[in-house]
Amino acid sequence: MRTGGGGGRRTCATRPASLLDWELVTRRPPLTDLAHHLGHRMPADDGRHMRAFRRQRTHLPGRMAGEEVVGDHRSRTGTRVTNREGPGTSVFGLFRIAVIAQVGSQL
Repeated sequence: MRTGGGGGRRTCATRPASLLDWELVTRRPPLTDLAHHLGHRMPADDGRHMRAFRRQRTHLPGRMAGEEVVGDHRSRTGTRVTNREGPGTSVFGLFRIAVIAQVGSQL
């Protein structure tokens, strides 16, 4: 994680300016970590076919739903995630996981 700013940009030293993704070795905005987390979440009411992809126990009682995760992220970081960005964030998270799985299967 890089904090602060380079190249003449001023940023707060306590907030990430960018993150290094070790799986894909890319620099990206911090919101993509939320996307990656949401990509692993499968709601409890998913259909039979989607349940086949479930790899984590995020559907169990007591676990936060995706909307709650976004709300918690928003309250802790001050990052604004709008309804327009939310679905795209989840789709990006799923895409990212698919790329990691594809690369991993070729090793």
